[in-house]
Amino acid sequence: MRRPATTTVRMPDFRDDIRWLDVCRHRIRGVAAPYVLVIQHHFVAGPTRIAAPLVPARNQPTTLLAPQVRVGAAMHLALLPALAAVELRQFGAVVASAAAEVDAIFDALDALFRGYPVGLSR
Repeated sequence: MRRPATTTVRMPDFRDDIRWLDVCRHRIRGVAAPYVLVIQHHFVAGPTRIAAPLVPARNQPTTLLAPQVRVGAAMHLALLPALAAVELRQFGAVVASAAAEVDAIFDALDALFRGYPVGLSR
């Protein structure tokens, strides 16, 4: 009896080094921000991660929707309204973690997705 032919299935790009709240360099065309902040938890598998651009603070005020994140000695703003799916292959090196700012990041996500505390809570 002949064995059935096997087929090779190409798995999506996989990187286990891109983790929740990592700050990474990137290779995304058209994005001037030097870094991105990974918002999607690494337990959610897939070929992309949800991320937000990080721009140098340069004396810009922190707002609810743009919390500060330290990268080395410099402060950056996480532009959470500009969230996007980023292919794993577009992430560069991990340079920092935003774990210390998790509360401010979640406050911004609550405001972005639920309108709280910006609008009326329901």
